Amino acid sequence: MLLIWPVGKVRDPALKSLCDNYTRRAGKSGLPTRVEEIAEGKGGTVRSPDALLRRMAAAGWVAALDEAGVELNSVAFARRLQLELGRHGDLVFLIGGAAGLPASVLAAANARISLSAMTFPHEMARLLLLEQIYRAATILKGTPYHRA
Repeated sequence: MLLIWPVGKVRDPALKSLCDNYTRRAGKSGLPTRVEEIAEGKGGTVRSPDALLRRMAAAGWVAALDEAGVELNSVAFARRLQLELGRHGDLVFLIGGAAGLPASVLAAANARISLSAMTFPHEMARLLLLEQIYRAATILKGTPYHRA
């Protein structure tokens, strides 16, 4: 199971619909995915970093989305998902709010992954990650969605 832990909610109905669509498609394609929103504090921060750290400690493998993280192309991302799922079972992806993720949370993550050298709003980062998870599912299944 892939778990997405984004800070805050998607407020735009069109973006929410797209996120829900890719979540469903990923599950149907072999990568069950669930979004569990993290409470947002003032200014787009994590409301309770200590509670998040405790949740992370109980999780199998946690990757934080971070602009300074490793950039992977879609095929490498699919292979990394396959590898880590085989090792850990459940995978968690953290997406910070407008203020990003606290340094303590970034330090506790097993990996840091960058979606791009560009900076995106956290709601858009959620959509991009969900699309890449769906794309990874199709790559691993060998279906024609991904055209490299």
